[in-house]
Amino acid sequence: MSLASRDEKFVARVVELQSNMPDHLVCDAHADREKLARDWLDETRDLDRWKLIERLLPIDLKKSKTLEIGSGVGTFVMAGVRQGLSVDGIEPVKELVELNNERLQQEGISADVRVGTGEHLPYPDQSYDLATSFQVLEHVDDPQQVINESLRVLRPGGYIFFIIPSYHSFWEGHYGIFWWPNLHRYKPLMSRYIRLMRRDPAYADTLNFITPQLLHEAVSKAPIKANIENLGYEVWRERLYKKMPAWGYTSRLLRVVEIARKLRLLKIVEVLGKRWEFYTPIIFVCRRDS
Repeated sequence: MSLASRDEKFVARVVELQSNMPDHLVCDAHADREKLARDWLDETRDLDRWKLIERLLPIDLKKSKTLEIGSGVGTFVMAGVRQGLSVDGIEPVKELVELNNERLQQEGISADVRVGTGEHLPYPDQSYDLATSFQVLEHVDDPQQVINESLRVLRPGGYIFFIIPSYHSFWEGHYGIFWWPNLHRYKPLMSRYIRLMRRDPAYADTLNFITPQLLHEAVSKAPIKANIENLGYEVWRERLYKKMPAWGYTSRLLRVVEIARKLRLLKIVEVLGKRWEFYTPIIFVCRRDS
């Protein structure tokens, strides 16, 4: 089977798996599931994630052990192992883990990817140097417990690196619509707005509305001491002036950013974004105390 036909086979299987999964683990009903499947399988995004980790964290990835929480179809794990990195994955959906391991086997790649949740990581204390997740924390049952468990399995001086949509921003990426910061605090108004945008508000009921403030509170409550070192403002600022990655529905947001650029409003957006913390996504970098 050619590489192209094999990739198409995996796209079809991921779309089928999505159809059999609860919507809150995938997307709301309006989403283009084929595009979502292609995004999940595209190694380009995950190579960019590895480059961003290498840039933002003062660690040697070649000498580090990484855990991905919510590994999905395994693309991030694959991209890391191809570079000679030690990467494990955990994913709550059994069928995705099976597909994940099938992809690894076909590529001749060895990695430990197993079924489990971020709230109950099946690993000993101080097993990893880096815990990662991407667009996962807003979907888990208990964000506080996921952070607690991530810190537990980290060695002293290890890092959490999570990328999370911010609900203190003007963009909701799952729906692909503009948002009002902290709209989730006003549930009836939020539901009416989502309906006005021709979306199903039931999906919003499945989300955790993560904000910078919530993360500060979660780290302060964690039983293991840690410090937040980054929330992603600088990366967001750079992307305002450069081309943002256009995954999911980001292309809609990019059109608005381009209008702001032509109107010479980006500096105002930059200043207000920092002051009011409405940048997105959050790049949550948290270091466990030594």
